[in-house]
Amino acid sequence: MTRLLWALGLVLALALPAAAQTYPDKPLRFVIPFPAGGATDVVGRHVAQELSQVLGQPVVVDNKPGASAIIGAQAVATAPPDGYTVLFATSSVLAINAATRTKLSYDPVKSFAPVTLVGLTPMIILVGPNSPYNTLGDLVAAAKAKPGGLRYATVSDTIRLAAEMLNERAGIKIESVPYRGAAEAYGDFYAGRIDVMFDPIPTGYPIVTSKRAKGLAVTTAKRSQMAPEVPTVAEAANLPGFDVSIWYSLVLPAGTPQAIVDKLHQAAVKALESPDLKAKLSSLGVEPRPSSPQELAAFVDGELKRWSAVARAANLVQAE
Repeated sequence: MTRLLWALGLVLALALPAAAQTYPDKPLRFVIPFPAGGATDVVGRHVAQELSQVLGQPVVVDNKPGASAIIGAQAVATAPPDGYTVLFATSSVLAINAATRTKLSYDPVKSFAPVTLVGLTPMIILVGPNSPYNTLGDLVAAAKAKPGGLRYATVSDTIRLAAEMLNERAGIKIESVPYRGAAEAYGDFYAGRIDVMFDPIPTGYPIVTSKRAKGLAVTTAKRSQMAPEVPTVAEAANLPGFDVSIWYSLVLPAGTPQAIVDKLHQAAVKALESPDLKAKLSSLGVEPRPSSPQELAAFVDGELKRWSAVARAANLVQAE
C-alpha cells in the first residue's frame, strides 16, 4: 500500500509540471465582475488584450456584474481550478465586501489563488465650480465649524469607506447620502444638493478639466500622473499617511496548481511591463504595480484589516 501511494504521488507530481508546460492550450475566461463600459471594465479589457498577446491564446472577457461584484467573484470561486478562469478582482472584491458584510458567499483569501497586483488608481475629491471651498483645507475647516452640515454622495461601499476614513482622520463629520448610481448622484451634485463627490480619477478628473467641478485632492499618497496639479489629501489637509486607492488584481480559483499560477503570473507581469499597456493604463489614471503572488496575498491581508477597522468604527458592517 505504501508503495502504491508513493507511486500515485509521483504520478501527480509529474503531471502538474506537464500540465503547466502545455498551459494554456485553449482560451481563458476573464471574468470582470462589473458592467461593460465602466471604468473597471475598460481597464480589465486592456489587461486581457495584452495578456492574450503574451499567452498566445484568446482571453475572453466575461462581464458578470451584480450584488457589489459578488456574483462575478462567486462564479470564479466555484470554477474548476485549472487556470482557465481568471478573476479581474478589485479592492471591493477582495477587501471592501468582506469588511462591510458579516456573511459573504466567498472568502477573499481562502477562495482564490493570488496571481499579481495589476495597478492602483486614486479617487478625486470634488466640489462644484461655484463652491466656496477652493482647497480641501477649506472644506475641512467648514466641516469642523458645522458638523453634519455638509453632505457627500455615496454610490458604493468603497466610496463610503474612503469618505469615512477622511472623516475619522480629519476629525469631521460630512454626512453620507446614498444613491443608486453615479448619474443620479451627479444630478444632485450639479444642482447643488450635494456638496462633495468622491470619484475614481478616470471618471472624476474629466469633470474638473471641463470646469464642471473643482478637484480638491486625490486620495493616494502620491499625486496622480493624470492630474499632477491636484494635491494629495496628505498635502491639502495636513493628514500625513493618508493613502486610499482603488486597486486591481488577478486571482484564480483556490486549488489551482502552483505551476499554473506561476506561469500565469509570469505572463501577466510581462503584459504589465509592455509599453503599450503601460500607456493605456496611465491614460486611465492607473499606476501599474505588478507583484508576486505572495506580495499580493500580504497586500490583501493588510487591506482587509485596514478597511474592517474603518467599517467597524463607522458602524457600516451589514448583518446579512
